Amino acid sequence: MVVYNEAVTTHTDGILFHISDRNVSSSIFPLEHSAPPTIVPSITLQRAIDRIGGDVFVKMDIEGAEYDVLKNIPPQVQEIIGEAHPEKAGRSNDELKSLLSHFKSVTIEEGKSIFHAV
Repeated sequence: MVVYNEAVTTHTDGILFHISDRNVSSSIFPLEHSAPPTIVPSITLQRAIDRIGGDVFVKMDIEGAEYDVLKNIPPQVQEIIGEAHPEKAGRSNDELKSLLSHFKSVTIEEGKSIFHAV
């Protein structure tokens, strides 16, 4: 297994990252309780998939950044599951449904914003 210490986002310039007191809630969006932000390397979803090669299953929990990343879902993504964070991103589940609309089947668990698309 290979691990890349990069944030998946829409560009490769690096991104300001806010580290939460709760390590599972760190995000590119400002947080109420966090250490000073730091810049981390970033990569596009397409570039990450190109490293792997072939068709892929994506598991995504990127604390609000999913809305921007899902605007350009590479064709190699055959299935995707994740947790959306509309409140962090100032977005809605309706927008999430729209971003996933080209998949044959889309399920979004309201309240928790868990999504699955095939």
